[in-house]
Amino acid sequence: VAALRSYFGRALTLRRSVFLGDANALCLAPARLLPLLELVAEAFPGLPLFSFVDAWTGRRRTAGEWNACRSRGLRRVYLGLETGDPRLLSWLGKPGAPHDAVRLVHALHEGGLDAGVIVLVGAGGERFSASHIARTAEILDLMALGPRDVVYLSEHVDDPDSAYGRRAAGAADLAPLPPERVRQQHDAIAGALHRPAGPRLARYDLREFVY
Repeated sequence: VAALRSYFGRALTLRRSVFLGDANALCLAPARLLPLLELVAEAFPGLPLFSFVDAWTGRRRTAGEWNACRSRGLRRVYLGLETGDPRLLSWLGKPGAPHDAVRLVHALHEGGLDAGVIVLVGAGGERFSASHIARTAEILDLMALGPRDVVYLSEHVDDPDSAYGRRAAGAADLAPLPPERVRQQHDAIAGALHRPAGPRLARYDLREFVY
């Protein structure tokens, strides 16, 4: 906190929220996590706090534990669903199952917190495209997301040197989807969420964070 104040100086007054890093900060045990949340709340009074947790870890936390985080300033928890298709999730090398994310979101809501759910658009190429759309729409519906929740549609960025890229290189039906097919997939998933009192939709482009 002292380093942040030194770095930002008076510019801190322009900040409207706090994000607790790093990639999976909320996986900490409550005995470690809650004192940290209290420290942040004391240092930045009145600012809402946001952070990320993976569904595999977060599913184990009770609504009561999430409510304890809320009482210390936490307002929204982000999680990477990636896909509602268990076959694609496994192919991506992600632990757990899509229903872990459903249980996590229900516990967050019961604990008084909002959810930010991240979906990968275009992952899995043509092989998984139809099932990715259908199963993801089903899982998002089971989450019972409301107007205070956000669904982030994040286009999959292909990296030939990544483990995913190397595995996909030998299969024609796993080649990156062309832009028009990515747009179709984006619109199909977004269309399944357009309903009264549904979640907000937002675009999350990883390429905007590469320097």
